[in-house]
Amino acid sequence: MENLYIDWINAVYIICMSLGILLSISALIFGSGHGASHTPHGTFVHSSIHFDHHASVSQEGASSNNVPLLNINALFAFLIGFGAAGLIAYGMLKGTLASLLPAFVIGSLCWYTVRKILSAMLKGQSKFLTTSLDDIIGVTGTVSSVLSDHRVGEVIYTLEGDTRAIPAKHKYTGEVHKGEQVVVIGIVSGVAMVVRSDNFKMEN
Repeated sequence: MENLYIDWINAVYIICMSLGILLSISALIFGSGHGASHTPHGTFVHSSIHFDHHASVSQEGASSNNVPLLNINALFAFLIGFGAAGLIAYGMLKGTLASLLPAFVIGSLCWYTVRKILSAMLKGQSKFLTTSLDDIIGVTGTVSSVLSDHRVGEVIYTLEGDTRAIPAKHKYTGEVHKGEQVVVIGIVSGVAMVVRSDNFKMEN
């Protein structure tokens, strides 16, 4: 009976760890469970173009920064930590109750760590999304894909320490090539209107 009990305890740890790993991989591949916590900086304008130019996408008072206790990614991390720590502890201590304590401790630590990471990500995202489109006007950026007065390209710029991207068009006739410096002089339907840095200095 003792051997069956030992095998059952080991099986619990193995199942927990395997489930945690498999579900985490599935979430990573299929995108389930993490979409709410991940917004690339490059998508800032695409998520903001339907707002008025003077409006900021404010999330003050919202609960999005508070990662739920039962966040699925944190639960997966708990399963992995619990199973792995339990197997190691049982192999070293040879005691069921003795192995449960470190298993719960390590599992809880993994759960807590993942929640803190997600919370930090959401906090940064919230700060990022409170930026008004008008804050971009006057900012100097670098063209990352060719743009012209008829062709929408992309400009990379830095604001408040964050590197961001915005679709852009040239105010004047002619193309602006990758690597050239431009200045944002306005926003039209979420697309930045830019001029070359040299032209901007001449106009001023």
